[in-house]
Amino acid sequence: MAYQLWRRNHDIESDVKISWRGKLSTLSRAYIHASEVGVPDAKPDQYPHQSKLPMQIARLPHPINKSPFGKWMEPTQEEILNTLDERTTVIFVDGSCKPDPGIGGAGLVIQDPSQSQWIEVKFPIQGITTMIGSEIEAIRQALKYVQHKDERVVILSDCKFAVNAIHNKSNSETYNFSIADCQQLMKELGENDVPEIYWIKGHSGIPGNERADAVAKSARFQAEFNQPEFSIPEFPWIESIFHRRMESTLDK
Repeated sequence: MAYQLWRRNHDIESDVKISWRGKLSTLSRAYIHASEVGVPDAKPDQYPHQSKLPMQIARLPHPINKSPFGKWMEPTQEEILNTLDERTTVIFVDGSCKPDPGIGGAGLVIQDPSQSQWIEVKFPIQGITTMIGSEIEAIRQALKYVQHKDERVVILSDCKFAVNAIHNKSNSETYNFSIADCQQLMKELGENDVPEIYWIKGHSGIPGNERADAVAKSARFQAEFNQPEFSIPEFPWIESIFHRRMESTLDK
């Protein structure tokens, strides 16, 4: 729509190129179709970054002795939830960002068998982030929480992109450093202590996921008050010039 409004007052020659200044992921999902708006030689990205192979593959450990699933298995949501018992530590993670990009926060809801109640942890993010960046930060904080647990640990996220990028299943695009940080934490934990990380569908009635969503939003609200203050410099000479011009106008 924005392009169509701009095009009303601009003539496009056959050799003119249209440059997209937004996110590549947005362009790949919602490209401008030539037949709809008349852009010459407009071609969509047939291979969005979510489908591209990662630039490099990280060798990640897998808790073979604790997980009921093999290293290369892709269990369904139902299979994952059915294997969670009273000895398993489950960490639901979620991120929140508004606008996107904008102020964000990460939330964790932890079901630890050693605790009588669920643990809720908020992580306000300082500075500008994105929705995906907040989701990755939530997983990173969950990995930092895990400390040599004797029993099985499962991290559940509703961000498929973040989970796939960590598992070397898709290109992490502009989040290479954040994904590499998560992978390094997994390597440091090793096969005996590394948690399993799986994707679950968001807002599908899973209590832990719903609570993690609320905690992440609360973290975002807190982040709005934690942002650094920017002082606006005063320019008294501007005010003086304004008053002189106003007086000159009134005299006329």
